[in-house]
Amino acid sequence: MKNALFWSKIYSIKHSKLDEDHKRFFLFYLDLENMINEGQYDAVLLKLISNRLLDYITNHCKQEEAYMASISYPLLESHKRAHNKLIEEFKFIISNLNNKEFVYNELLGCLKKTFLMHIVYEDSLILRFNNYCFDLNEFQFNIEDYEKIIEVFNGINSEKDFMYICSCLEKSTHKICETFHKEIIQNNLVVTCQKCGDPIVFFDMDIDNKEEMSRLKEFVMGDRNV
Repeated sequence: MKNALFWSKIYSIKHSKLDEDHKRFFLFYLDLENMINEGQYDAVLLKLISNRLLDYITNHCKQEEAYMASISYPLLESHKRAHNKLIEEFKFIISNLNNKEFVYNELLGCLKKTFLMHIVYEDSLILRFNNYCFDLNEFQFNIEDYEKIIEVFNGINSEKDFMYICSCLEKSTHKICETFHKEIIQNNLVVTCQKCGDPIVFFDMDIDNKEEMSRLKEFVMGDRNV
C-alpha cells in the first residue's frame, strides 16, 4: 500500500505503555482506511468504534500527562492544551459520522492530521527532552527516517533537494528535501550525521549545477588531502 501509515520504532518515545497506545492508534487508522477504501460504510458501527476510541484517547492523554509531570517536562501545559484540542476535534469527527461524504472525503485526513501528526511531532519532543537534547534543538530522527515520515504525510517526490555537509574532517554530504530543509532553517534545528554524529551544515549551492558540484567536490577532497 503506497505511503501507508505503519507503526515504526522511529516514533517511539521509549515508554512501553505509551508506545503501545500509539501503536494501537496506527492500527485503528489502517483498519479504518481499509474499510473506507473498500467502500464499506456503516455509520452505526463507525460511531460505536469511534466512541470507544474517544474513551481510549482520553485515558491515554491522562496517562501521558502524568508521565510528563513525573519527568518535569517543561512543555506540559502546552501539551495538555494540545490534548484538549485533539479530543475536541475527535468529538467533531464523531458528530459527522452520519455524513457519508464527510466520512469518505474528510475522516482519514482529519485522523491523520489530528492524531498521527501529534504522535510523530508533538510526542517526539518528550523523547528529545529525556535525551537531554531538548534545549539544544538537536533533532531526534536520522535524515533517512525523517524523510520517510515526510513522504508518508506530505509526499516529497517532486521537491527540490538541498545539499548539507558534515562538519567533521570527512565532510560527508547529505541531500535534504525542501520540507525538511525549511524546518531546519525555521526552527534552528541541529541535525547530526548518522555516520560520525557531528552536526551537518547547509552548503548553499545548486546541486543540479555541474560547475557547483565540481566546486563542492574540490572543497571536500581538498580538506581530506590536508
